[in-house]
Amino acid sequence: MELSEIGIKLTAKNTTELIHMGIKKDSLFAELSLAPLSLNDSRASWLVNMAALELCTTLNFQDEDSAVCSYLLLFAMFVDREEDVHEL
Repeated sequence: MELSEIGIKLTAKNTTELIHMGIKKDSLFAELSLAPLSLNDSRASWLVNMAALELCTTLNFQDEDSAVCSYLLLFAMFVDREEDVHEL
């Protein structure tokens, strides 16, 4: 099921900080805004290492303590097919 089919619009925020995620709710629709993600080999490696560091050092996953893992988990839920990667 596509996000647009259930009334969710995905937009890019003007930030590079992963923690700045947001949602605007309306009566029927919502807008989800995230920092854009552009990956190459070194950035992918960096994100995996940052997520591993969070997993090893975070006692409880609240707010900014787990920003990288939360961001990657959210993107993993959006990406079902190769076309989804290009759309995001």
